[in-house]
Amino acid sequence: MPGGPSPLPLEERPGTEVLVIGGAGPGSIGVYAAGIAASPGASHVDYVDSDPGRLDMAERLGATPVRRPDPYPKRFGSYPITVDASANADRLACALRSTEPEGTCTCTNIGIYFAPETPLPLLEMYTRGVTFRTGRVNARSVIPEALGLVADGRFQPQIVTTAVGEWDDVAEALPDYRIKLVARRT
Repeated sequence: MPGGPSPLPLEERPGTEVLVIGGAGPGSIGVYAAGIAASPGASHVDYVDSDPGRLDMAERLGATPVRRPDPYPKRFGSYPITVDASANADRLACALRSTEPEGTCTCTNIGIYFAPETPLPLLEMYTRGVTFRTGRVNARSVIPEALGLVADGRFQPQIVTTAVGEWDDVAEALPDYRIKLVARRT
């Protein structure tokens, strides 16, 4: 990218509302997204999930927990920034429909949708000017800011850690972990 990585949605629109739809696999990515959005200054973060543990973690990180309704709605309202971390095509469509005009929806797991094709509500996105962002994050570019949030206490990633294993034993711990396993080298 000429001139470096694109600004993150919260850099473009600080102090705004964010919707995070979580629930994929162990679910740590959605919880991290909610916590990071809450830590640098989103005015409000709603975190949608069905898992009580992840909902509690998101709340402890500053997000408002929203128990996933059944049946799932077409949209949750209108948010300037939305994040889909669900790995579910219908929930991705919900996140896109919940993105306000000229808003941004970031999908954290496009490669994990198990259907051969993932339909998107393109007409609705087009008529509202929704920006859809996906792909591997340029993590190196945001590490200093993320570490700064941890260092000054605005983001506490340890809230998401549900198990810590020794490096040599972590392969045995993988089948039993929930949400986030951290491997420690001593």
